[in-house]
Amino acid sequence: MKRFVTLLFIASALIACQADPSGSDPIQGEDEAPLILSKEELSSKAFDLDAISDPGTITEPYRYFSSISWDEWRHLSGEARRMALEVPEDLLKQMTTLALVETALNHPELTVVNYAYNYPLAAMDSFVENTGLLRELASRKNAPDVLIWAYGQAAVDPLYLLDPDAAWQNRDYEANMPLDNLDYLSFKAFDLLMASSHFDFSHSQYLEYFKSTTAYKIAEEGLDLSGESTYFCEPLLILWDKYFGNLAPGICFASYPYVF
Repeated sequence: MKRFVTLLFIASALIACQADPSGSDPIQGEDEAPLILSKEELSSKAFDLDAISDPGTITEPYRYFSSISWDEWRHLSGEARRMALEVPEDLLKQMTTLALVETALNHPELTVVNYAYNYPLAAMDSFVENTGLLRELASRKNAPDVLIWAYGQAAVDPLYLLDPDAAWQNRDYEANMPLDNLDYLSFKAFDLLMASSHFDFSHSQYLEYFKSTTAYKIAEEGLDLSGESTYFCEPLLILWDKYFGNLAPGICFASYPYVF
């Protein structure tokens, strides 16, 4: 069953993740409204990570399977399974915020909230609250700026779109994925993490860049910004509605504080 769900997500990716071949601004819905930035302007607005102050000293993401193998871990259950993934608190305090973000996107259970719960946004909020790594990330003052930078860098490993079966068969679960070479489920989990109530991007100096980055992600997936269609917990539309759009009320049922 799990493999069926995974393949369903991959099939959706093959259809959805097609960039606009015309190179024109991606306008969504009948009420056309131009984006703030063109593609050229978006590129010019991209900012250097060095512009963000980050006092951490450990720059590499944590390797979850440095002391236990993937095969050993996946046969654990309950508390033992969860504890095997906990990053030591003293180490978290020393990591840069970017290292925390990269570690989060490599978390073996991050992608589960995309499809294992009826209300994935509530599940992601709970995941943040109950994971030491993500609690530390949410506590960082520079987290919104670093997350926006990372969100602009994130991309799917092309093999997951060109040959998904080979991609899953060759996936090295003990290796960390770079931001620009994520598997498809981790890429989509990033959308959900950004939509979590634990992060607020409204006061970031890079909000304009975030808005444009989000708009192009919405366009690439062919989502409708008119407010006439109902999507069940589409994190990209949650982000648009929360920060930029004022979509129709109820556009995402999961905006309400359901528990899972």
